[in-house]
Formats: sequence, structure tokens, C-alpha cells
Amino acid sequence: MGPVAAKVQLGTLIEGAESLTSFTLASGNILVGNASNVSASVAMSGDATISNAGAVSLAADSVAAAEIATDGVGSDEIAADAVGTSEIATDGVGSDEIAADAVGASEIATDAVEAAEIAADAVTASEIATDAVDSDEIAAGAVGTSEIATDGVGSDEIAADAVGSSEIATDAVDSAEIAADAVDSAEIAAGAVDEAHLSGQAVDGLHPKRIARATYDFSEHGGVVGAIGLGVSLPDDAIIQRSFFQVTSQFASAGGNATIAFHCETADNIFAAADIDADVAGTIKEGVSTGTAANMKVITSSCAITATIAVENLTSGKAVIWVEYVVTE
Repeated sequence: MGPVAAKVQLGTLIEGAESLTSFTLASGNILVGNASNVSASVAMSGDATISNAGAVSLAADSVAAAEIATDGVGSDEIAADAVGTSEIATDGVGSDEIAADAVGASEIATDAVEAAEIAADAVTASEIATDAVDSDEIAAGAVGTSEIATDGVGSDEIAADAVGSSEIATDAVDSAEIAADAVDSAEIAAGAVDEAHLSGQAVDGLHPKRIARATYDFSEHGGVVGAIGLGVSLPDDAIIQRSFFQVTSQFASAGGNATIAFHCETADNIFAAADIDADVAGTIKEGVSTGTAANMKVITSSCAITATIAVENLTSGKAVIWVEYVVTE
């Protein structure tokens, strides 16, 4: 069949035509049958447009939920990085929306998980990696007795030097908390064991003899005439069996006439007043009590071992006083 030779009006059905390229049609327009059933040149509009190359484009916001079939959008349909927070509705992501093992550390922002994000009882031992929780992960005051299981804390759970006095509640440690033979001299502070911490001697049995030690030191106590407490006390109902002292630094006074005495409760009952200027360092002086019953002294009420300087001020001197005693009641 030969080419169409005659000009044909738009809307006229052409049968047998081999080509329509000779018709004039505006760029990007298409032929559409109008209300009069006549083909017309129009531009595509609405939710889609077409280019003069035949490419069809969807208008912005033209595809809504109603246009998408159930399960119609999968990972292949979503461009990389296309879904941000603005694309996700509040509470839009629940456990059903998250694949198994889909959320790792790299998916969670720093400080993103707080108590409000964790369901009650959601975190058990199986959810916590080995060595994952240290002091940086635990808020101040966050762990109380209710957070610790019975027998949940052993030596493996406590870091070296982690428990100091500030970590232990008042009266929290009694004999049940201390292992057998756990306390020796290294665990007891200097001066920590005084009369109040020694067992009473009012019951029959074996008891140690007790020894009190006190020091007079001119460099610490001064040498002014009068009584000077030495910071060590004897208890009620103590019986002094023996007393003595050692001069560790020679005593002196301006006129060489100063005297010194040591006592507790009663004057001169440890060492009677005497001038000891002549005694050189290392001299040991016997006290009032010498181990015989006649010289033993009874202390009825707790008292401090005291040095009394008389006649004139001392200008130097140091002595260590020893008092051996037992307690009757």
C-alpha cells in the first residue's frame, strides 16, 4: 500500500496508513479523544507527565498508601539512606519491624539507650556481654541491694581496691562477713585495738596481761610546770602490777631542779616525782609498782596517764612509760 497522499483532518480514522509522522503535534503532547470523540493534541498532566522522548514521570506526592499494595515496598524499592527520622512516624518501629539481630552497636547512637528505652526485666545476664559492665556503665547510686542477687557478688565481681570505707555501710561488716583467719596484723590499723576492743577479764579462763604505753616528749608536749595528759588511759578496775619508763632523750631544765612524775587517778601512783636530769638516754627507771602485791595500785575509774612537771620548767627530755596491768571486773 502506498503512502497517504491527501491531507486528513484530525479525528478522521485513517485506515491503511503506514505512518503518522507527517502530522503536526506539539512537543511532549499526546493525542487524546476529547468529549466530542475527536482526537486532540494535549499535554499530559495531573499525577504524571510525559517528555517528548516518551518518558513518563510521576508527580510529587502522587503515590500514597492507597496506591501501594500490602508488602509492596521491600528493600529493593527503597534507595540507600532514603529513610530518616522524618520518614518514620512516632512509635512507628516496634519489634515486628526489626529483623532478628538487625540492631548492633553500630546502629545505636551514643547515649541513645536510657532507662526509658529498656522494658522492665528486659536485660538479663544473657543480654550482657562478658566484661561489658564496668564503673563507666553504672550510674552513681544505681546499684542497691535489690539489684544484686543473693550471693551475686563474689571476689571475681569486685575489682582490686574497689571497696573502701565509703563503699561499706555503717555496721555492715560483722563476723558473718569476715572469713576465718582473714584479719591479721596487716588488716588492723595502728592504735585501733584499745581496751574497749579487748575481751573482758571478769570471767574465768586464760587472759593476757595488758600493757599500756605512753610517751612524754618535750618537743610535742612542752615543759611548762603542770599536768600534761599523754593520750593513753587505763580502764576501770585495772590493777597496776608493774610500772617503769625509759629515758630516750636526756631531761634538762634551766636550774637543773625540775622534777617529773607519772600517775593515773592518784598522784605519783606510777612514778613518784623525782629530778631525773642526770639520767642519760637509755636509762630505765623503776616505777612505784614492782610486781609485788604490796606495791600494786588499783584504778577504780578510767583515767589518763599523766606527766606532772614541778619546781621549774623542763627545757628538753623524752621518756616512754610502760604500765603492766590486769582488769578484775
